[in-house]
Amino acid sequence: MKYLVLTLTYVFTLHLTAQTEITIDSLSTYDSVKFKERVNFENYTVELKELLSDSRCPKDVMCIRAGEAKLIVTIYENNAFVKEKELIIHASGYISKELNLIAEFDDYYIYGTMLTPYPKSTNKIKEKDYRLSLMFTPKSKQED
Repeated sequence: MKYLVLTLTYVFTLHLTAQTEITIDSLSTYDSVKFKERVNFENYTVELKELLSDSRCPKDVMCIRAGEAKLIVTIYENNAFVKEKELIIHASGYISKELNLIAEFDDYYIYGTMLTPYPKSTNKIKEKDYRLSLMFTPKSKQED
């Protein structure tokens, strides 16, 4: 049993270290998009199209697992459809390039960083009340 716990801890640690953490900086631009609406930033448009599930642990309940929310986001560039992306927002609040990247363009990365409101056990959230926080991060010249 001891070896099983050590092995699982090691594998979990490897999984966490393999992800690239996102740095929130002053060069990025922030906005949010409401459910079934669109937000524009320069040549890009982001739409929060669909909520697939919200299994985040309510903040007034003790859970074994924090949970996650799954959504579909649609991306447009110069009003032309680019793609739909399934996005997972973890309740832990951890933001990484692998988990939160919605789209990558020549000049910007677009990330989905947080979904609000956060659930409470006493209230069911209406779909129309959901809002996705977005981060538009310019690519640095070092990456080119």
